Formats: sequence, C-alpha cells, structure tokens
Amino acid sequence: MPEEPGSDSSIKKPVSILLVEDQEMLRLGVKLSLHGNNDLQLVGEASNGPDAVKLARSLKPDLILMDIGLPEFDGIVATRKIKGEGKSKVLILSSHGEDEFLYPSLEAGADGYCLKELSKEALLAAIRAVASGGTWLDETIARRVINAIHRRSNDSSGLDRTGYLSLEEKDLLNLLLEGKSTETISQELDLSFHAVHDL
Repeated sequence: MPEEPGSDSSIKKPVSILLVEDQEMLRLGVKLSLHGNNDLQLVGEASNGPDAVKLARSLKPDLILMDIGLPEFDGIVATRKIKGEGKSKVLILSSHGEDEFLYPSLEAGADGYCLKELSKEALLAAIRAVASGGTWLDETIARRVINAIHRRSNDSSGLDRTGYLSLEEKDLLNLLLEGKSTETISQELDLSFHAVHDL
C-alpha cells in the first residue's frame, strides 16, 4: 500500500542548527533569517567557546553556525574540538575575511566560511549547501582564491609552455568545484593543507 503524502515517513527531518555568536543582536538577526524555513531548526545557542563545545556534544546538531571572535576560546579552537569529536558540520560566520582567519578555520575542519554581511538568501543557501555535504566559501573569498590561481597562471615557472594551469592546479580547481573540503582535497592530492593553500 503506498505511503500517504502526509505520513511521517515522507516528512524529511529538518536540519538541526546550533548558533554560536557572542553578540546578542547578531544572534537575533540569524534567528530571524531562519524563522519560517521549515527545513531548518534552531536547537541551541552559545555565546562562548566552551559552551559551544558542550552544546555540540549534548545536542549533536547537524550544523553549527560558528563565530570566530568568542570569549574564553575562539571559534577556530571550538571548531577543532567539535570536529575532533563529532560529525556536526561547521559553517563559520565571521566579520573577518582575511587569510589569517580563513585558512586556520578551514584547517580546523570548518566546512564553509561566510562573512556576516551576506544576505539572508546567501546565508540560507550556505546552510543548506553545507548541511547536505557540500562546502561554501563567501563570494569575495572564493574570488580571492580564483585570483590567486590566476596569478599563478601568469608565472611560467608553474606552468607548461602553453600557459595553462599545472596539473595540480587543475585537480585542485576541479575538487573545489565539486564542493570538496580542504582536508579532503589535501588527502586526494596527497598534499599538506598549506600546500593546497599555496596552489
């Protein structure tokens, strides 16, 4: 007998989200963005690093929206602890787009990186992409990565005589386009994290 459309087995479980942000007004803004999206469910909030780790352990959320600038210990340390213990996805939501924050966050295991000025639509898209197993880089950050590759493409020492990307750079770009994490890319290309960063 076919399932009724409204039966429990046909209802997809919403993505459970833990919000980690020390500024109350920013937490409120994110909560308003999530409101009304039945596929997303806020299950907890934390305002510092230790509470983030504690709630991640107890709630086991599907996804954690993580600020970097947190009291006690920062979001990068919290991400490393959480990713070392559980399966929750971590999406960094930060006001810092500089490399000194981006690359340590990715190295700690973050699955995506957004800047706080992104639109509601972009935030929801990032959450859904990361929750479904993909990765997400803020547009300006992704553009910077692409520009770095383009700069390398002008350096003949890294290329063949025809001026195309090296094989490693092509492989890296293909894996990025597939939504692979930096950690996965480093494993698949047999490179260190910093070598992936430098390509």
